[in-house]
Amino acid sequence: MSVRASTAARGYGSPHQQARQRYLARYRPGDPCTRCGQPLPRDTSLIDLGHNDTRTGWTGLEHQACNRRAGAINGNRARSNPPPKPVRRTSVWD
Repeated sequence: MSVRASTAARGYGSPHQQARQRYLARYRPGDPCTRCGQPLPRDTSLIDLGHNDTRTGWTGLEHQACNRRAGAINGNRARSNPPPKPVRRTSVWD
């Protein structure tokens, strides 16, 4: 079993947490989820700050389920399509 990296190593450290707080400060219950468009809940513990697929920027507040579903889909896709391993070539002249 592999050890999971820390939240900071996965991109959810202090900058992410501070950005989430800034987004939540402007949040009003019923604002739309940036992923599915449905209203967000009053309980902010059920709201995640989403980021784009390259993790270079935030997309906005999302339902926790929407955000984690997207992360699972991207992670599963990356694991099922790993980059090709380099081919080791040998020469008949070696």
